[in-house]
Amino acid sequence: MKTLALKLEQLSDAPAAEILDSLRQLERKTSLVFTLLKASVYSIVLQQEILEGNGDEGGEGGEGEGEGDDTLGL
Repeated sequence: MKTLALKLEQLSDAPAAEILDSLRQLERKTSLVFTLLKASVYSIVLQQEILEGNGDEGGEGGEGEGEGDDTLGL
């Protein structure tokens, strides 16, 4: 608890511009992680559709349709 109080005191003494710059950097990093997560999920879904499609070469392929659209909304 003392550590938290000390950190809060240090933050309150810091200039607002420095805090805002730190928050902007954090926001950039967070959005990069989110983008990478979306790309990974899309890649996994696409890979699964391809693998399922190889087993159903003679079929319509109706199972996989529309699934890719859901991942775009992440």
